[in-house]
This record gives sequence, C-alpha cells and structure tokens, in this order.
Amino acid sequence: MRATRYTFVGNMIRRLSFGVLLVVTISTATSQTLLLSDWNTLSSMRTVRDVDVDGNNRLWAATTGGVFAYSLDSKTAVEHRNINALQTLDTRTILCANDRNEVYVGGGDGSVDIFTSNDEWVNVTDIRRATQYPRRGVTDLVQKGNTLFIATEFGLLSYDLDRRQFIETVDRIGSLQEKTPVNAITIFRDSLWLATDSGVAVASLSETSLRQPGVWTILNAQNGLTKNRIAFIASTSAGVYCASDTSLYAITDGTCTRIRTTLYPITNVSSSLDTLYWSSVSGIETLKGRKQITWSGGFMAHAAFVANGKPYLAGFIERIGIDLWDYSTRSTIELNGPVSNKFARMAIDTRGRLWVATDVEPPKSGEGVCAYDGTTWTSLTMRTTPALHTNSCYRVSALSDGTVLIGTWGRGATRISYEGADVELTHYLPGSNAVQGIAIDSTYALIADAQLDRNGTLWMVNEQSVNQLFVQVPENGTAVGHSNCTDSRATNFRSMVIDAAGNKWAGSTTGSGLVVWNAKGTTDRADDVCNVVRSSNSQLTDNIITALAIDKNGALWIGTPRGVCVMGVPTSVTNTNIPYVRRVTLLASSIVNDIFIDALNNKWIATQTGVFVLNEDGTEVISQITKTNAPLLDENVRCVVVDGNSGIAYLGTSAGCTTVRTSSLAPAAEYQLSIRPQPFRAHTDNEVVIDGLAPDSDIRILTASGYLVNALQVRGRQAIWDGRDTEGKPVPPGVYIVHTTSASSKQSAVTKIAVQR
Repeated sequence: MRATRYTFVGNMIRRLSFGVLLVVTISTATSQTLLLSDWNTLSSMRTVRDVDVDGNNRLWAATTGGVFAYSLDSKTAVEHRNINALQTLDTRTILCANDRNEVYVGGGDGSVDIFTSNDEWVNVTDIRRATQYPRRGVTDLVQKGNTLFIATEFGLLSYDLDRRQFIETVDRIGSLQEKTPVNAITIFRDSLWLATDSGVAVASLSETSLRQPGVWTILNAQNGLTKNRIAFIASTSAGVYCASDTSLYAITDGTCTRIRTTLYPITNVSSSLDTLYWSSVSGIETLKGRKQITWSGGFMAHAAFVANGKPYLAGFIERIGIDLWDYSTRSTIELNGPVSNKFARMAIDTRGRLWVATDVEPPKSGEGVCAYDGTTWTSLTMRTTPALHTNSCYRVSALSDGTVLIGTWGRGATRISYEGADVELTHYLPGSNAVQGIAIDSTYALIADAQLDRNGTLWMVNEQSVNQLFVQVPENGTAVGHSNCTDSRATNFRSMVIDAAGNKWAGSTTGSGLVVWNAKGTTDRADDVCNVVRSSNSQLTDNIITALAIDKNGALWIGTPRGVCVMGVPTSVTNTNIPYVRRVTLLASSIVNDIFIDALNNKWIATQTGVFVLNEDGTEVISQITKTNAPLLDENVRCVVVDGNSGIAYLGTSAGCTTVRTSSLAPAAEYQLSIRPQPFRAHTDNEVVIDGLAPDSDIRILTASGYLVNALQVRGRQAIWDGRDTEGKPVPPGVYIVHTTSASSKQSAVTKIAVQR
C-alpha cells in the first residue's frame, strides 16, 4: 500500500454564479407528493469552441457546457446554461453584433439563442424542430445589417433580426447535393462565401433569393482544391482563404492555390486587423510566421479579436479554458466547475461533498474525478494530481469513515482521505494489496464498487480479474483476494452492497446474476454462505445487474435492464434458500442505470427514460422526472444521489448534471421547529412548511381551544400542511397550535401557526 500526500486545491480562479434558477414543483395524483424546486445545472465550461467580444469589453465563449461572458476589465464571468437561457449546453458558435448590442449563439441541436440588449434570452426553435433534417447543428454565424446568416449541417439559412423570423432556407446550394453541410461563412466584397463538405460556394448578396441554383458558383477540385471538404473560411482585404485538413488555400479569381501545408490538421482559420491566422494543435501561425506563445496546457484551437482597440489571441486549452495573449503577456481564464460533463458515477461523502467519476464505457475517455462542496469544485486529474495515476475513473464509493474510494480502468483503486486542504492518496494497484489484473494483462486491474463492513474492513469488487471477485483489506492486516464462490471463472461483476448480516452481494454486468457470499468471520469454508440468484431460480427479471442498494428497512433493491426487483429480507439467505424476490411492476419496461435510497426511504431510480421516485415499498410512483416536466439535460440519467442534509438531488448524465431541491430531508436529531410562511395567507400561499422535525413525527394541528383540525405523519425533517381540515375544508383565520411527537425518540415540541384570509 502506497500513500501520497497532496494539497487539496481546485482549479478555481474565481467564484462564479450559476445564473437564474427555475422554480418548479412536480407532484402526482398519488397519496404522496415530492416537492421539487430550485432547479439548477452543473456543467463544465472548460472546453471552448468559439469566442467573440461585445461592445462592453466582454469576451463571450461558446463551450460544451453552455456560454459564459468574461469581463476583460473586472476579470469576472457570468455563466449561462439551459435554465431560463439556452436551449442546449452543446454550444458551437457565437457572434457579437455590436451594432445591435446583441449576442447570437448556435447549438449542436440546431438551436439559435439571442441575448438581447435588455439582457434577456430569446430562443429561436425553428431549426431545432425541423425534423426533416436528421443533422441540424449550427456551425457558424455571420451578420450583415439586419440579416443573420446561419450555417448548419444541412445548408444555409437567413434570418431577419428585426422581425425575428426566417427569410429563407437554402438546403440545396447551387449544384451541390441536397442537405450538404455548411461548415463556415465569410463575407468578402458583398459576396457570401461558404465552406462546405463539397467545396467552396460563392453567391452575391445582391441576389433576391439564394435558393436559386444559378446564383451560386462552386469551387472544388477542378479549381485547385486537393480535397472537397472545406472546414474553415476567412477573408482579409487581400482575399479569401480556406482550409481543408492540413492545407491552407488562397482563392483568387476562382482559382484555389495551396499556400501552406501543416503537420497537423488545421483547427481554425480567422482574421483580425487584416491579418490572417490559422491554427493546429502545434499553435497559431500567420503568413509572416508562427506566434511564439507558451500555452498553459494542451492547445486545441484559436480565435483572434480586438477589444478596446487592443488585439488579442485566444487559445482554447484542453480541459482548462482560454489562454489570452495580448502580444506581451499571457493570462488564463479557467472557470470553476466540474472537470467534465460526463457524470458517470456519483457519491456523497460523510461531509456532504459530492464526488463525481467521469469515465463512461467504453473506457479511457475519463477526465479524472472531481468534488463539489455546494460552492466550489475541486478537480483531481493527472494534470493537477499526477499521483492519481490515471484519468480513467469510472466508479466512486463514499465510505462510512469519511474516505472516498475511486475505481479506475487499469490502475486499480485510489482511496482519498482529506483534512482541510490536505489530501492523502492511498493506492491499491495491480499486483499489490491482493488487487488482481485481467486475464490478458496482469498489470491492468479494474476496481468497481467498495464498502466498509461493520468491523471497518474494506471490501472492493475486483472486476474482470483472472479468478477473484472481492478484495478484502482489513483495517489492520494483510489484504486478501476472494474468488467467486459459485464459479471462480465468473468475474464480470461491478455493483456491490453489504447487508445487515454481513452478506456481500455482487451484481454481474454480463448475465451471471447476483452472487452472495459471507465467510462469517472465519477461515473455515465449510460454514460460508454461498449462493447465486438468477432468473431461473427466482423472480429476478434479468441476470444482468445494473444497480444494487440496501434501503433503511434492510431490503435489497436490484436494478436490471428490465426494471427493478426487491428482496425484502436478504439476511435470510442460506446455501439452500434464496429469499423471495418481488418484481416492481411499475417499472417493468425500464432500463435501470442506478438506484439511490434517500433520507425518507424513497427509491430514486435512474433510467434511460428519466428518473422515477418510488415510495418506501415501491408500490407508488411519487414523481417522474423527464425532459417534458424538468430541465433535464438528457433523459438517459446515468446516476442519482440525494443529499439528506440539504435535500438536493443530483441527476447525472453524460451531458452534465441537473440538481433540484427536494423535500427528502433527514430528520433533525431533536426538534428545532420553524414555520413558513408565518403568517399563512390562505388566498396567496399554497402551503405551510413545518420544518425541524425529529424522526417519525406525529403532528397534530389544533385550534386554540384544543380541537383537532388535522393530523400528519412524516419520517423526515419537513411536513407540508395545505391549510385545510380533515374534511378538506379551508380552516378559518386564527392561531393554531402545532403539537408534534417523535415515535422514535418520544420527544415532543409545540409551536403556533397564524392563518389569515
């Protein structure tokens, strides 16, 4: 076992706001309700695709996680995401029309969003809804007067900015094939020049309609292009330039002449102050030579612009943000946020910090792991923390001792413990600590779920190992590996839980079902509990197991590609007896990705069609969260966790994370009653929130003279009263007594509610 100490600091340059929050309450017609409000989005803005500068000296950046506006004067940023702003976080191009004091954003789904002079967002949905075009992404934007020209993956559109309506759609450009993608636009000498997948197209802006094939001139291989797909196009006073792969061309009198060849593919071509710039991963070049700039990280592409009369070059830096070069010094714009938009797995540690693993299948696409304390993100990557060993972090387990275990593809596991700013990394590497590699490579080891048992022993799933399933790491002792007791060759297991009897349950990703094993604290194999649960010997819906969770009553909840099952008493398993497995019929057709048990014992089921919240026994859907009723980034929700102290639920997808404040709050240790609103105005307020409840509270609402008005029973910290009596009638104005008693602790408390009409 090797431990490395690091200083736990994030990449935070400054604290930024998450923008406006949308407040929504989702309820169902069932006997229970789940209150959801204060929706928010967590996403990474570290991958920049395009920038421009407005008349207020703000740098606007289109990123894979939304848009931000960075003040070059105050060095602060404002972020814009999907809630009350953008239609998609997948923003690809941005344009500042300073003569109109507006900003235009093009998205990968065909969305066009306009930030107006009144600091409001206008969403243009026409392209996004044009389902006759399978690919509708916006690739470039150019403005001429009151007309916005929009390049898309199926052609060119023009849009009247004054009337806020489309002028025409050109999905066949001249003699080109219908729906030919347009990749970039420039305007030169009152002509529109398009870089397309089939060459360069040119038309005069004086034409009454660009839909007429005859108005277009097409330049292709016959005109000197070595490849017809042109990715970029720009112009200076000297002429028009375009780029394809590693070739840069100058266009003169209908002839394309290759003037430069680069070692790596060109990633952008632009012009500023009549200077032509192009870039590849090796840096930025001009016709006079390469710009000698030392970048803060992996350079990807560039933009050139002028702000307050001063020229700038912006380098888009991989997983960092933007490097700004003012021709004398370099500065970095690095927004605080998650390291990636891939929320592959999440866990909340004992201090309420959210941990996110970023690697989704197939492996090796991860960007490390990050942690969020509700305000600040901290990233652990190979760049910030080389001792992490790998960025391919695909599982994260919050352990009961306050540490966090990160499971990786290939490099075993890393256990993270921290005190203040100091972090200690303990590694469980292949070939050590009983961690075993895969059959074809003993140095490549996968560690999936992990949990501490009641004795403080760490148990880890050694996924796809040669012949073992678990790694056991005693608090003081030598690590030991254990094979699958039912079949030592079956090692494709990922999810794991430990029940109240100490049984280790592991779920297979490849159809081997659910294995249970318990050594009962001895080395005598004769007394071991060893069994397997499959669809052939139980009511299990599928032998592929996608999620496992133990609820507050000790029941085992099982997620599969064919819904959810529950084993009411898993502790009763023996070598000859399999406890009854009940199918949850409400989700019979759902592909389950994750299961989380909240503070009220509700079941949050993340599926490929949104999130279902089930009541305690799974007989009711308390709430269903989809893109139709919530600002989900993707209905394929990969993981879900709920912080019982704050009530915030995190819904993780491969495109970012949606958060929502819920009424799933852990009860207070002792009564700390508060009422809001106070007074309750029945004609304007929908409900009264009774907060600060102890566990399992029986609540009686009484008149001042002691008559019972209503009664409530709740498990958590909050109760909701609608201001009505037991018959559903609104109560008259007056002062009412709230008397509550905890069935668990026998504590009691009293407070008052004032009701006005």
